[in-house]
Amino acid sequence: MTKTEGSGLFLYAIILCQGDRVFDVEIPDDGCRGDDLIFDDLIDRGVYTISHNGLAAVVSPASQVDYSSLKREKIAHYLLAHQRVVETVMQDFPILPVRFGAVLADAQQVVRLLQQGESIFHPLLERFKDKIQFEVAVIWDVQPVIQAIAQTEPVCQLKAQFGAEATVSQRIELGQLVKAILESSRSSLQNIILPVLSQTAIEMIVNPPMDDSMVLNAALLVDSTGRLALEKHLDELDASFIRYKDQLPGQTNLTFRCVGPLPPYSFATVDVQSIPFEIIDEARRSLGLAETAASAEIKNAYHQKAAQVHPDHHPNLPDAEQQMTALTKAYQLLTAYSNASLQPCQFNQAAVEQTLLIKIQRQADFESPESQQSHVSLQTA
Repeated sequence: MTKTEGSGLFLYAIILCQGDRVFDVEIPDDGCRGDDLIFDDLIDRGVYTISHNGLAAVVSPASQVDYSSLKREKIAHYLLAHQRVVETVMQDFPILPVRFGAVLADAQQVVRLLQQGESIFHPLLERFKDKIQFEVAVIWDVQPVIQAIAQTEPVCQLKAQFGAEATVSQRIELGQLVKAILESSRSSLQNIILPVLSQTAIEMIVNPPMDDSMVLNAALLVDSTGRLALEKHLDELDASFIRYKDQLPGQTNLTFRCVGPLPPYSFATVDVQSIPFEIIDEARRSLGLAETAASAEIKNAYHQKAAQVHPDHHPNLPDAEQQMTALTKAYQLLTAYSNASLQPCQFNQAAVEQTLLIKIQRQADFESPESQQSHVSLQTA
């Protein structure tokens, strides 16, 4: 399997696999193909493994692409291709998905990734063996719910208090009250549904509703027994809410939707990132560090600089808050880079470009700074 000159390797997943494997990924015949679409760029050029010590990365040749700059329609094709590959692989292997858009430079870097991440990936893959993810969404007809809330005593009293000529701030207050009652109704339903779902799941993550029409948005990690129980419990919940519809707010309809089986996206996804040299170099300069520094030196430099600009200590410094924010960001970045590097870490361009940060994230962590993370160095020994 060859790749074109100057291209990178697009990562889909980490799996337990000895030796090399080529995957035959079925491409949908939906009239969406074209010379500029991802199916031609990725899947048609081959999906295969690069392995090391019982681990393998599922990859395909791909040019380096800034996915954040693509139009939504183009990204949709990339995502569809990514999902097709993952679904194909998970039919035969326990799978640890890689977050969409991860591209490494070459096979050597992929092997180093597997070497350095071995102690992280093996336990996770063993944990997810014979387990799959389902996503359960509960939808309600929200309009009759809001109409019913509008007739409740607290809302009627507040409307009467404000009168017909309510000010903008009063209308906002009224809207906040309706929203609070809506959230309370949603929470009451969740308190009925979640204990039932938890009986089937090894682990469950409750995500925020996407909009007011959603009562519940949950990801469940289940084994084969739990999969059968989940189907049964969803049917029972559906029937129960139909039977007692008159007790629901606004006598609304509840619709239960279950998507799966899926890889354990919500419970562990590998996020792989490289840091441009220019960003690391700017952060290094802002802390006044030399081109080589240990973790303790980075921390000391930050504290020394922070003492000079901290707004609590220098209230008359016009841009103290901005300087402190910039210093903190530089410190956090260099700390992550230091954890990923050989010690003491090197700030030259060659070292930076060979360093990769790896985070193992849960769905609830994707936007959280407290996400579990393991930093991995890909520096050439």
